[in-house]
Amino acid sequence: MTKQIYNFKNCYCDASSFAQGAKPLKFWQKDELLLLYEYVIAKNFTSGVKELWIVNDFNLDLSPLAQKYSMKIKSIVKMENINTLASSMLVNDGVVIEVDKLEELGEREASEIVSFSARLNIPLLVHFGQDLYSLGSLDKKYKMPPERVLEELGFLDRKCYLFGCNYLDKDALSLFENYEVEYIFSPLDDGENGRGFL
Repeated sequence: MTKQIYNFKNCYCDASSFAQGAKPLKFWQKDELLLLYEYVIAKNFTSGVKELWIVNDFNLDLSPLAQKYSMKIKSIVKMENINTLASSMLVNDGVVIEVDKLEELGEREASEIVSFSARLNIPLLVHFGQDLYSLGSLDKKYKMPPERVLEELGFLDRKCYLFGCNYLDKDALSLFENYEVEYIFSPLDDGENGRGFL
């Protein structure tokens, strides 16, 4: 392998986007999935990525690939898949809980996610502000600004990564300064989908 001269961090990578045109990944065998994930990890490695957060809906053990490519790999896991994770994946800050479609979550579900995150000290990756529709839906559902919804539901009390963030106003930014929030932007994905500030 070639020596890397860069040290990038890719905080959201979905391997399924590398398999467009193929049969849905849920029909792939484990060895096929591992081959796809290795390809994705190798592509990131050759691009200078040293830390990769990758959507891992199949609960694959990626630690051998992390070792092979000398890369820190975190699995992004949806809450509904968290109970099927191997306990070895929960050590060394190797998992992030993905919260997609916040506007569709009920208060009870949100509370369970926040409690689980707190109990096991797992950070949250919340899709927030990628488009105006989702922000408008939150505002309409909870009758308060979307950033306040995050605060009221307790997401901001945890280590929270906000993914998207195309439409944040000064009030939201001011509120987030009071918490341990980090922002993850996706300009390539936004450009391909025609959203955000191109």
